[in-house]
Amino acid sequence: MVRRRESHLISTPGLVGLVDLVGLVDLVGLVGLVGLVGLVGLVGLVGLTGDARANPVDAFGISSRAIAMGGAYTALANDSSANYYNPAGIVARKDLCLDIGYQIAVPTLRLNGYDVGVDHTRGLTAGLVAPGAIGPMRFAFGVVMFLPDERISRVRAMPRVQPRFVYYDNRTQRIYLSTNLAVQIIPGLFVGAGVTFMSRTQGDLEISGRISFPDAEAESDMRLDLDVDLKALRYLQAGILWEPLKWLSVGLVFRDEFVLEMEQGFRITGDVVGQDGGGTILRDGLFDLTSLSTNLYQPRQVVFGVAVMPSGRWTVSMDMVWAQWSRFINPGSRLEMEVELGTFNDLVDIGSQPNPPAALFRDTWSPRLGVEFLAYQSNRAVIAVRGGYVFEPSPAPEQTSRSMNLVDNHKHHLSAGVGFSLSNLLPVMDRPVDLDFHFAYLHQQRRLHRKVDPVDPVGDYTADGYVLSAGVTLKMRFR
Repeated sequence: MVRRRESHLISTPGLVGLVDLVGLVDLVGLVGLVGLVGLVGLVGLVGLTGDARANPVDAFGISSRAIAMGGAYTALANDSSANYYNPAGIVARKDLCLDIGYQIAVPTLRLNGYDVGVDHTRGLTAGLVAPGAIGPMRFAFGVVMFLPDERISRVRAMPRVQPRFVYYDNRTQRIYLSTNLAVQIIPGLFVGAGVTFMSRTQGDLEISGRISFPDAEAESDMRLDLDVDLKALRYLQAGILWEPLKWLSVGLVFRDEFVLEMEQGFRITGDVVGQDGGGTILRDGLFDLTSLSTNLYQPRQVVFGVAVMPSGRWTVSMDMVWAQWSRFINPGSRLEMEVELGTFNDLVDIGSQPNPPAALFRDTWSPRLGVEFLAYQSNRAVIAVRGGYVFEPSPAPEQTSRSMNLVDNHKHHLSAGVGFSLSNLLPVMDRPVDLDFHFAYLHQQRRLHRKVDPVDPVGDYTADGYVLSAGVTLKMRFR
Protein backbone atom coordinates (compact mmCIF):
# COMPACT_ATOMS: atom_id res chain seq x y z
CA MET A 1 0.00 0.00 0.00
CA VAL A 2 1.30 3.45 -0.89
CA ARG A 3 0.08 6.37 1.18
CA ARG A 4 0.56 10.06 0.58
CA ARG A 5 -0.43 12.61 3.18
CA GLU A 6 -0.23 16.34 2.60
CA SER A 7 -0.89 19.11 5.07
CA HIS A 8 -0.66 22.84 4.44
CA LEU A 9 -2.36 26.11 5.31
CA ILE A 10 -5.13 27.42 3.09
CA SER A 11 -4.64 30.98 1.92
CA THR A 12 -7.38 33.26 3.24
CA PRO A 13 -8.12 35.21 0.00
CA GLY A 14 -10.01 32.20 -1.26
CA LEU A 15 -12.27 32.37 1.78
CA VAL A 16 -12.86 36.05 1.16
CA GLY A 17 -14.44 35.11 -2.14
CA LEU A 18 -16.76 32.72 -0.35
CA VAL A 19 -17.86 35.38 2.14
CA ASP A 20 -18.45 37.88 -0.65
CA LEU A 21 -20.44 35.25 -2.50
CA VAL A 22 -22.69 34.72 0.49
CA GLY A 23 -23.14 38.48 0.78
CA LEU A 24 -24.83 38.32 4.19
CA VAL A 25 -23.68 39.62 7.56
CA ASP A 26 -26.29 38.06 9.79
CA LEU A 27 -26.21 34.68 11.51
CA VAL A 28 -28.18 33.00 8.74
CA GLY A 29 -25.37 34.02 6.43
CA LEU A 30 -22.87 32.38 8.74
CA VAL A 31 -24.67 29.07 8.46
CA GLY A 32 -24.82 29.45 4.71
CA LEU A 33 -21.09 30.15 4.64
CA VAL A 34 -20.21 26.94 6.43
CA GLY A 35 -22.44 24.91 4.14
CA LEU A 36 -21.05 26.65 1.06
CA VAL A 37 -17.45 25.97 2.05
CA GLY A 38 -18.35 22.30 2.38
CA LEU A 39 -20.02 22.14 -0.99
CA VAL A 40 -17.23 23.98 -2.80
CA GLY A 41 -14.52 21.92 -1.14
CA LEU A 42 -16.37 18.76 -2.10
CA VAL A 43 -15.61 19.57 -5.75
CA GLY A 44 -18.93 18.30 -6.89
CA LEU A 45 -19.17 15.01 -5.01
CA VAL A 46 -22.86 15.56 -4.40
CA GLY A 47 -24.78 13.95 -7.22
CA LEU A 48 -21.65 12.54 -8.83
CA THR A 49 -20.98 9.12 -10.23
CA GLY A 50 -17.89 7.08 -10.97
CA ASP A 51 -17.34 5.41 -14.31
CA ALA A 52 -17.66 1.68 -13.96
CA ARG A 53 -16.31 -1.24 -15.84
CA ALA A 54 -13.39 -3.59 -15.47
CA ASN A 55 -9.73 -3.44 -16.54
CA PRO A 56 -7.44 -2.68 -19.51
CA VAL A 57 -6.80 -6.35 -20.34
CA ASP A 58 -10.50 -7.17 -20.29
CA ALA A 59 -11.11 -4.19 -22.59
CA PHE A 60 -8.31 -4.61 -25.14
CA GLY A 61 -6.63 -7.96 -24.46
CA ILE A 62 -2.98 -8.74 -23.88
CA SER A 63 -0.25 -10.25 -26.10
CA SER A 64 -0.17 -9.41 -29.81
CA ARG A 65 -0.83 -12.94 -31.05
CA ALA A 66 -3.94 -13.32 -28.91
CA ILE A 67 -5.29 -9.86 -29.78
CA ALA A 68 -4.67 -10.42 -33.51
CA MET A 69 -6.79 -13.59 -33.28
CA GLY A 70 -9.70 -11.72 -31.72
CA GLY A 71 -8.98 -12.89 -28.20
CA ALA A 72 -10.23 -16.37 -29.14
CA TYR A 73 -7.37 -17.83 -27.14
CA THR A 74 -8.95 -19.96 -24.40
CA ALA A 75 -7.92 -23.24 -26.06
CA LEU A 76 -4.62 -21.93 -27.46
CA ALA A 77 -2.94 -19.99 -24.66
CA ASN A 78 0.35 -21.59 -23.62
CA ASP A 79 2.58 -18.54 -23.01
CA SER A 80 2.44 -15.84 -20.33
CA SER A 81 -0.84 -14.48 -21.74
CA ALA A 82 -2.46 -17.71 -20.50
CA ASN A 83 -2.42 -16.06 -17.08
CA TYR A 84 -5.40 -14.09 -18.41
CA TYR A 85 -6.91 -16.23 -21.18
CA ASN A 86 -6.66 -19.63 -19.47
CA PRO A 87 -4.50 -20.23 -16.37
CA ALA A 88 -4.27 -23.96 -17.15
CA GLY A 89 -2.26 -23.18 -20.30
CA ILE A 90 0.85 -22.07 -18.46
CA VAL A 91 1.79 -25.70 -17.80
CA ALA A 92 0.99 -26.95 -21.31
CA ARG A 93 4.59 -26.37 -22.47
CA LYS A 94 7.85 -27.28 -20.75
CA ASP A 95 9.90 -24.18 -21.65
CA LEU A 96 10.65 -21.19 -19.47
CA CYS A 97 8.86 -18.29 -21.18
CA LEU A 98 9.60 -14.57 -20.86
CA ASP A 99 7.42 -12.04 -22.72
CA ILE A 100 7.60 -8.28 -22.96
CA GLY A 101 5.59 -5.88 -25.08
CA TYR A 102 3.89 -2.55 -25.52
CA GLN A 103 0.36 -1.71 -26.61
CA ILE A 104 -1.75 1.39 -27.14
CA ALA A 105 -5.47 2.03 -27.66
CA VAL A 106 -6.81 5.34 -29.00
CA PRO A 107 -10.60 5.81 -28.61
CA THR A 108 -12.76 8.24 -30.55
CA LEU A 109 -16.16 8.05 -28.88
CA ARG A 110 -18.87 10.51 -29.86
CA LEU A 111 -22.13 11.87 -28.52
CA ASN A 112 -24.19 13.69 -31.14
CA GLY A 113 -21.15 13.64 -33.39
CA TYR A 114 -18.78 15.29 -30.88
CA ASP A 115 -15.78 13.45 -29.44
CA VAL A 116 -16.15 13.21 -25.64
CA GLY A 117 -12.39 12.93 -25.10
CA VAL A 118 -11.98 9.48 -23.55
CA ASP A 119 -8.30 9.07 -22.66
CA HIS A 120 -5.83 6.94 -24.58
CA THR A 121 -4.58 3.76 -22.92
CA ARG A 122 -0.99 2.72 -23.40
CA GLY A 123 1.56 0.82 -21.41
CA LEU A 124 4.07 -1.97 -20.97
CA THR A 125 3.09 -5.63 -20.85
CA ALA A 126 5.31 -8.28 -19.29
CA GLY A 127 4.89 -11.92 -18.37
CA LEU A 128 6.74 -14.97 -17.10
CA VAL A 129 6.03 -18.71 -17.07
CA ALA A 130 8.31 -20.86 -14.92
CA PRO A 131 7.73 -24.65 -15.25
CA GLY A 132 8.83 -27.32 -12.82
CA ALA A 133 8.29 -30.93 -11.80
CA ILE A 134 8.10 -33.05 -8.69
CA GLY A 135 8.65 -36.60 -9.86
CA PRO A 136 6.12 -37.28 -12.61
CA MET A 137 3.95 -34.29 -11.64
CA ARG A 138 4.45 -31.22 -13.80
CA PHE A 139 3.50 -27.76 -12.60
CA ALA A 140 4.12 -24.14 -13.60
CA PHE A 141 3.93 -20.73 -12.02
CA GLY A 142 2.97 -17.73 -14.14
CA VAL A 143 2.56 -13.98 -13.86
CA VAL A 144 1.49 -11.31 -16.33
CA MET A 145 1.02 -7.57 -15.91
CA PHE A 146 -0.04 -4.42 -17.70
CA LEU A 147 1.67 -1.25 -16.45
CA PRO A 148 0.25 2.00 -17.87
CA ASP A 149 2.89 4.61 -18.59
CA GLU A 150 0.73 7.64 -17.74
CA ARG A 151 -0.93 6.80 -14.41
CA ILE A 152 -1.01 3.77 -12.14
CA SER A 153 -4.58 4.28 -11.00
CA ARG A 154 -7.40 6.68 -11.64
CA VAL A 155 -10.56 7.86 -9.96
CA ARG A 156 -12.91 10.24 -11.72
CA ALA A 157 -16.45 11.30 -10.93
CA MET A 158 -19.03 13.07 -13.06
CA PRO A 159 -22.51 14.49 -12.47
CA ARG A 160 -24.97 11.62 -12.40
CA VAL A 161 -26.96 12.88 -15.40
CA GLN A 162 -23.93 13.46 -17.62
CA PRO A 163 -23.74 10.88 -20.44
CA ARG A 164 -20.56 8.81 -20.37
CA PHE A 165 -19.25 5.62 -22.02
CA VAL A 166 -19.24 3.38 -18.96
CA TYR A 167 -17.52 0.55 -20.79
CA TYR A 168 -14.26 2.45 -21.30
CA ASP A 169 -14.02 5.81 -19.60
CA ASN A 170 -12.51 4.89 -16.23
CA ARG A 171 -11.91 1.25 -16.98
CA THR A 172 -8.43 1.17 -18.44
CA GLN A 173 -6.45 3.60 -16.29
CA ARG A 174 -4.92 1.20 -13.80
CA ILE A 175 -2.38 -1.54 -13.12
CA TYR A 176 -3.33 -5.13 -13.94
CA LEU A 177 -1.43 -8.06 -12.35
CA SER A 178 -2.37 -11.74 -12.54
CA THR A 179 -0.59 -14.66 -10.85
CA ASN A 180 -1.45 -18.34 -11.34
CA LEU A 181 -0.40 -21.91 -10.60
CA ALA A 182 -1.18 -24.82 -12.93
CA VAL A 183 -0.63 -28.58 -12.83
CA GLN A 184 -0.86 -31.43 -15.31
CA ILE A 185 -3.44 -34.01 -14.22
CA ILE A 186 -2.67 -36.54 -16.95
CA PRO A 187 -0.90 -36.04 -20.28
CA GLY A 188 -2.99 -33.57 -22.28
CA LEU A 189 -5.18 -32.45 -19.35
CA PHE A 190 -4.21 -29.34 -17.37
CA VAL A 191 -5.87 -27.25 -14.65
CA GLY A 192 -4.86 -23.89 -13.26
CA ALA A 193 -6.10 -21.15 -10.97
CA GLY A 194 -4.93 -17.89 -9.52
CA VAL A 195 -5.69 -14.37 -8.46
CA THR A 196 -5.79 -11.10 -10.38
CA PHE A 197 -4.90 -7.88 -8.61
CA MET A 198 -6.28 -4.48 -9.54
CA SER A 199 -5.22 -1.08 -8.21
CA ARG A 200 -7.55 1.47 -6.70
CA THR A 201 -7.24 4.83 -4.98
CA GLN A 202 -9.16 6.08 -1.98
CA GLY A 203 -8.87 9.46 -0.34
CA ASP A 204 -10.24 11.86 2.23
CA LEU A 205 -10.06 15.64 2.38
CA GLU A 206 -10.31 17.44 5.72
CA ILE A 207 -10.36 21.17 6.43
CA SER A 208 -10.10 22.37 10.00
CA GLY A 209 -9.38 25.56 11.90
CA ARG A 210 -10.92 28.99 12.45
CA ILE A 211 -12.87 31.30 10.13
CA SER A 212 -13.25 34.97 11.01
CA PHE A 213 -16.50 36.75 10.19
CA PRO A 214 -17.44 38.87 8.35
CA ASP A 215 -13.92 39.46 6.95
CA ALA A 216 -12.48 35.98 6.39
CA GLU A 217 -9.09 37.42 5.42
CA ALA A 218 -8.56 39.08 8.75
CA GLU A 219 -8.00 36.30 11.28
CA SER A 220 -8.82 33.00 9.57
CA ASP A 221 -6.50 30.09 10.14
CA MET A 222 -7.47 26.95 8.18
CA ARG A 223 -5.56 23.73 7.60
CA LEU A 224 -6.08 21.19 4.81
CA ASP A 225 -5.23 17.49 5.18
CA LEU A 226 -5.28 15.24 2.12
CA ASP A 227 -4.96 11.51 2.75
CA VAL A 228 -4.68 9.29 -0.36
CA ASP A 229 -4.15 5.52 -0.40
CA LEU A 230 -3.25 3.22 -3.31
CA LYS A 231 -4.62 -0.24 -2.55
CA ALA A 232 -4.88 -3.59 -4.31
CA LEU A 233 -8.04 -5.64 -4.69
CA ARG A 234 -8.22 -9.17 -6.09
CA TYR A 235 -10.54 -11.65 -7.75
CA LEU A 236 -10.36 -15.38 -8.53
CA GLN A 237 -9.94 -17.07 -11.91
CA ALA A 238 -9.55 -20.71 -12.93
CA GLY A 239 -9.30 -22.76 -16.10
CA ILE A 240 -9.10 -26.20 -17.69
CA LEU A 241 -7.24 -27.07 -20.89
CA TRP A 242 -7.69 -30.43 -22.62
CA GLU A 243 -5.69 -31.55 -25.66
CA PRO A 244 -7.27 -34.91 -26.62
CA LEU A 245 -5.72 -34.89 -30.11
CA LYS A 246 -2.74 -33.21 -31.74
CA TRP A 247 -5.07 -31.11 -33.87
CA LEU A 248 -7.73 -30.36 -31.23
CA SER A 249 -7.76 -28.50 -27.92
CA VAL A 250 -10.62 -27.41 -25.66
CA GLY A 251 -10.63 -24.87 -22.85
CA LEU A 252 -12.98 -23.63 -20.14
CA VAL A 253 -12.35 -20.55 -17.97
CA PHE A 254 -14.09 -18.91 -15.03
CA ARG A 255 -13.45 -15.32 -13.93
CA ASP A 256 -15.15 -14.07 -10.81
CA GLU A 257 -17.05 -10.86 -10.34
CA PHE A 258 -15.07 -7.80 -9.32
CA VAL A 259 -16.63 -4.76 -7.62
CA LEU A 260 -14.61 -1.73 -6.59
CA GLU A 261 -16.44 0.62 -4.27
CA MET A 262 -15.09 4.16 -4.31
CA GLU A 263 -15.39 6.00 -1.01
CA GLN A 264 -14.57 9.68 -0.93
CA GLY A 265 -14.84 11.71 2.22
CA PHE A 266 -14.91 15.44 2.83
CA ARG A 267 -14.94 16.94 6.31
CA ILE A 268 -14.92 20.51 7.64
CA THR A 269 -14.47 21.19 11.34
CA GLY A 270 -13.76 24.42 13.16
CA ASP A 271 -15.01 27.59 14.76
CA VAL A 272 -16.49 30.78 13.33
CA VAL A 273 -15.24 33.77 15.32
CA GLY A 274 -16.13 37.42 15.25
CA GLN A 275 -13.61 39.85 13.82
CA ASP A 276 -11.47 42.04 16.13
CA GLY A 277 -12.18 40.05 19.27
CA GLY A 278 -15.85 39.62 18.62
CA GLY A 279 -15.90 36.24 20.37
CA THR A 280 -16.88 32.79 19.17
CA ILE A 281 -20.07 32.73 17.11
CA LEU A 282 -20.03 29.01 16.27
CA ARG A 283 -17.92 26.47 18.15
CA ASP A 284 -17.00 23.03 16.81
CA GLY A 285 -18.97 23.34 13.60
CA LEU A 286 -19.05 20.21 11.44
CA PHE A 287 -19.87 19.36 7.84
CA ASP A 288 -19.12 15.71 7.03
CA LEU A 289 -20.02 14.09 3.72
CA THR A 290 -19.14 10.64 2.38
CA SER A 291 -19.82 9.60 -1.21
CA LEU A 292 -20.07 5.87 -1.95
CA SER A 293 -20.14 4.70 -5.57
CA THR A 294 -19.11 1.79 -7.76
CA ASN A 295 -15.96 2.96 -9.50
CA LEU A 296 -15.20 -0.31 -11.27
CA TYR A 297 -17.21 -3.40 -12.08
CA GLN A 298 -16.31 -6.61 -13.89
CA PRO A 299 -19.06 -9.17 -14.44
CA ARG A 300 -18.65 -12.84 -13.60
CA GLN A 301 -17.55 -14.60 -16.81
CA VAL A 302 -17.49 -18.14 -18.15
CA VAL A 303 -15.59 -18.75 -21.40
CA PHE A 304 -15.64 -21.90 -23.52
CA GLY A 305 -13.11 -22.26 -26.33
CA VAL A 306 -12.19 -24.74 -29.06
CA ALA A 307 -9.14 -24.67 -31.34
CA VAL A 308 -8.54 -26.91 -34.33
CA MET A 309 -5.46 -27.32 -36.52
CA PRO A 310 -6.79 -29.00 -39.68
CA SER A 311 -3.35 -28.90 -41.30
CA GLY A 312 0.19 -28.02 -40.38
CA ARG A 313 -0.35 -24.44 -41.55
CA TRP A 314 -3.84 -23.49 -40.38
CA THR A 315 -5.20 -22.84 -36.89
CA VAL A 316 -8.80 -21.85 -36.22
CA SER A 317 -10.03 -20.93 -32.74
CA MET A 318 -13.48 -20.06 -31.41
CA ASP A 319 -14.60 -18.74 -28.02
CA MET A 320 -18.00 -18.06 -26.51
CA VAL A 321 -18.06 -15.65 -23.55
CA TRP A 322 -20.94 -15.42 -21.10
CA ALA A 323 -20.90 -12.30 -18.90
CA GLN A 324 -23.27 -11.80 -15.97
CA TRP A 325 -24.00 -8.13 -16.57
CA SER A 326 -27.40 -8.40 -14.86
CA ARG A 327 -25.59 -7.81 -11.54
CA PHE A 328 -24.12 -4.50 -12.73
CA ILE A 329 -24.42 -1.80 -10.08
CA ASN A 330 -25.36 1.74 -11.04
CA PRO A 331 -22.21 3.82 -10.41
CA GLY A 332 -24.22 6.79 -9.13
CA SER A 333 -23.24 8.11 -5.71
CA ARG A 334 -24.94 7.16 -2.48
CA LEU A 335 -24.45 9.96 0.03
CA GLU A 336 -24.06 10.00 3.80
CA MET A 337 -24.10 13.47 5.33
CA GLU A 338 -23.76 14.93 8.82
CA VAL A 339 -24.07 18.63 9.72
CA GLU A 340 -23.58 20.14 13.17
CA LEU A 341 -24.01 23.92 13.41
CA GLY A 342 -25.13 24.21 17.00
CA THR A 343 -28.02 26.63 17.47
CA PHE A 344 -28.12 27.27 13.71
CA ASN A 345 -29.08 23.71 12.71
CA ASP A 346 -32.72 24.64 12.25
CA LEU A 347 -31.77 27.34 9.74
CA VAL A 348 -30.14 24.92 7.31
CA ASP A 349 -31.96 22.52 5.01
CA ILE A 350 -29.43 20.84 2.72
CA GLY A 351 -31.96 18.33 1.50
CA SER A 352 -31.35 14.74 0.45
CA GLN A 353 -30.61 12.89 -2.74
CA PRO A 354 -32.30 9.59 -3.62
CA ASN A 355 -30.15 6.55 -4.28
CA PRO A 356 -29.46 5.90 -7.96
CA PRO A 357 -31.97 3.65 -9.75
CA ALA A 358 -31.16 0.12 -10.88
CA ALA A 359 -29.14 0.00 -14.10
CA LEU A 360 -31.19 -2.91 -15.55
CA PHE A 361 -28.27 -4.35 -17.51
CA ARG A 362 -28.69 -7.85 -18.97
CA ASP A 363 -26.39 -10.85 -19.36
CA THR A 364 -24.57 -11.17 -22.68
CA TRP A 365 -23.15 -13.87 -24.96
CA SER A 366 -20.18 -12.80 -27.07
CA PRO A 367 -18.67 -14.98 -29.86
CA ARG A 368 -15.00 -14.70 -30.82
CA LEU A 369 -13.22 -16.12 -33.88
CA GLY A 370 -9.50 -16.28 -34.67
CA VAL A 371 -7.50 -17.63 -37.62
CA GLU A 372 -3.75 -18.13 -38.11
CA PHE A 373 -1.96 -19.18 -41.30
CA LEU A 374 1.75 -20.03 -41.55
CA ALA A 375 2.63 -18.14 -44.73
CA TYR A 376 6.34 -19.01 -44.73
CA GLN A 377 8.37 -21.78 -43.09
CA SER A 378 12.10 -22.56 -43.11
CA ASN A 379 14.77 -23.78 -40.72
CA ARG A 380 15.57 -20.20 -39.70
CA ALA A 381 12.20 -18.45 -39.72
CA VAL A 382 8.44 -18.89 -39.67
CA ILE A 383 6.04 -16.10 -40.67
CA ALA A 384 2.41 -16.26 -39.54
CA VAL A 385 -0.47 -14.01 -40.54
CA ARG A 386 -3.51 -13.72 -38.29
CA GLY A 387 -7.00 -12.30 -38.14
CA GLY A 388 -9.93 -12.15 -35.77
CA TYR A 389 -13.48 -10.96 -35.25
CA VAL A 390 -15.57 -10.38 -32.11
CA PHE A 391 -19.17 -9.33 -31.66
CA GLU A 392 -19.83 -7.89 -28.24
CA PRO A 393 -23.49 -7.04 -27.61
CA SER A 394 -24.26 -4.19 -25.28
CA PRO A 395 -25.70 -5.15 -21.90
CA ALA A 396 -27.16 -1.67 -21.39
CA PRO A 397 -30.76 -0.79 -22.23
CA GLU A 398 -31.70 2.39 -24.06
CA GLN A 399 -31.18 5.31 -21.67
CA THR A 400 -34.67 6.78 -21.49
CA SER A 401 -34.62 8.00 -17.86
CA ARG A 402 -33.57 11.54 -16.94
CA SER A 403 -31.47 10.19 -14.05
CA MET A 404 -29.31 7.73 -16.06
CA ASN A 405 -27.02 8.12 -19.05
CA LEU A 406 -24.88 4.97 -18.99
CA VAL A 407 -23.91 4.89 -22.65
CA ASP A 408 -22.88 1.67 -24.36
CA ASN A 409 -23.30 0.27 -27.88
CA HIS A 410 -22.99 -3.04 -29.70
CA LYS A 411 -19.33 -3.51 -30.60
CA HIS A 412 -17.65 -5.17 -33.58
CA HIS A 413 -13.92 -5.95 -33.24
CA LEU A 414 -11.74 -6.56 -36.29
CA SER A 415 -8.10 -7.49 -35.74
CA ALA A 416 -5.09 -8.54 -37.76
CA GLY A 417 -1.44 -9.25 -37.12
CA VAL A 418 1.78 -10.86 -38.22
CA GLY A 419 4.27 -12.96 -36.29
CA PHE A 420 7.91 -13.82 -36.90
CA SER A 421 9.49 -16.85 -35.22
CA LEU A 422 13.28 -16.68 -35.61
CA SER A 423 15.68 -19.53 -34.76
CA ASN A 424 19.40 -19.58 -33.93
CA LEU A 425 19.62 -15.84 -33.26
CA LEU A 426 22.17 -16.26 -30.43
CA PRO A 427 24.28 -19.24 -29.32
CA VAL A 428 22.80 -19.04 -25.81
CA MET A 429 19.24 -19.27 -27.09
CA ASP A 430 18.28 -22.77 -28.20
CA ARG A 431 14.62 -21.86 -28.69
CA PRO A 432 13.06 -19.57 -31.32
CA VAL A 433 12.41 -15.92 -30.52
CA ASP A 434 8.94 -14.72 -31.49
CA LEU A 435 8.16 -11.16 -32.49
CA ASP A 436 4.42 -10.48 -32.92
CA PHE A 437 2.56 -7.37 -34.08
CA HIS A 438 -1.14 -6.59 -33.98
CA PHE A 439 -3.58 -3.93 -35.13
CA ALA A 440 -7.25 -3.78 -34.14
CA TYR A 441 -10.28 -1.69 -35.00
CA LEU A 442 -13.30 -1.63 -32.72
CA HIS A 443 -16.50 -0.19 -34.17
CA GLN A 444 -19.18 1.20 -31.84
CA GLN A 445 -22.48 0.69 -33.60
CA ARG A 446 -24.52 3.92 -33.73
CA ARG A 447 -27.33 4.06 -31.16
CA LEU A 448 -30.11 6.56 -30.48
CA HIS A 449 -31.20 7.25 -26.90
CA ARG A 450 -34.67 8.82 -26.68
CA LYS A 451 -35.84 10.36 -23.40
CA VAL A 452 -39.40 9.83 -22.21
CA ASP A 453 -39.45 13.22 -20.47
CA PRO A 454 -39.79 16.06 -23.03
CA VAL A 455 -38.07 18.49 -20.64
CA ASP A 456 -35.17 16.17 -19.81
CA PRO A 457 -32.09 18.41 -19.21
CA VAL A 458 -29.94 16.19 -21.45
CA GLY A 459 -32.47 15.33 -24.14
CA ASP A 460 -32.20 12.76 -26.92
CA TYR A 461 -28.75 11.93 -28.22
CA THR A 462 -26.86 9.49 -30.42
CA ALA A 463 -23.72 7.59 -29.47
CA ASP A 464 -21.12 6.00 -31.73
CA GLY A 465 -17.38 5.83 -32.26
CA TYR A 466 -14.39 3.59 -32.68
CA VAL A 467 -11.16 2.51 -30.98
CA LEU A 468 -7.86 1.95 -32.79
CA SER A 469 -5.24 -0.17 -31.06
CA ALA A 470 -1.84 -1.62 -31.89
CA GLY A 471 1.05 -3.32 -30.16
CA VAL A 472 4.08 -5.56 -30.25
CA THR A 473 5.17 -8.54 -28.13
CA LEU A 474 8.59 -10.18 -27.89
CA LYS A 475 8.62 -13.77 -26.64
CA MET A 476 11.74 -15.60 -25.50
CA ARG A 477 11.82 -19.25 -24.50
CA PHE A 478 14.49 -21.24 -22.70
CA ARG A 479 14.96 -24.88 -21.78
